Amino acid sequence: MDTLIRPDLILFNPLSKQLKLSNFHKGLLSRLNLHTFKDLLFYTPNSIQPRKSFKTLKELKEFYVNSPSNLSIKASFIAEVVAYELSKSRNAPTRVIIKDTTAGLELVFFNLSGSYLRSKLPIGRKFAFAGNITTYMGKVHMVQPESIIDPAQSATLTGNDQVYGLTKGLTQNFFRKLMPSVLSQTPAVPEWDIETVEKNQWPKCM
Repeated sequence: MDTLIRPDLILFNPLSKQLKLSNFHKGLLSRLNLHTFKDLLFYTPNSIQPRKSFKTLKELKEFYVNSPSNLSIKASFIAEVVAYELSKSRNAPTRVIIKDTTAGLELVFFNLSGSYLRSKLPIGRKFAFAGNITTYMGKVHMVQPESIIDPAQSATLTGNDQVYGLTKGLTQNFFRKLMPSVLSQTPAVPEWDIETVEKNQWPKCM
């Protein structure tokens, strides 16, 4: 039956029919028994991790230094790349220095070459960053940022982080990009048991 007549049938379509997925990602999703839209809609996060958006790096530093318990909260912010601290040792981390008009901050990367970081994070460019904050000897760092995107897309880094169950080869960022696409294509389906919904005062689909 055509989905124009029964739009709810899209829920049972193979993911590859509705989404642009590589064979690699389709194989990884199948390991989690995720084959259709319905499967993904019922694949809920394991937990929610709080994330706070900061307007300035000064505000960010004060938030984490003054209250170490806040380190469990992820951060997002916009800053400009200004310098690199490259190490000659293969095992040592590479540091990227960023700043805004109020303060500076170090991004710490492991297992990434300086030439690669220079190509991805050119000096003078602004980016929106998100990830975990750590402190060491009174200094604030962001180690291995989870997201580095154009500032125009910084709104996608606000709010709490959903943490999904993964399999080797899949990342949290993959799911955070995938799920909004799935939701945007999911049709509004009429309630099939309206009496129970109203009795329990549950939110309605339509």
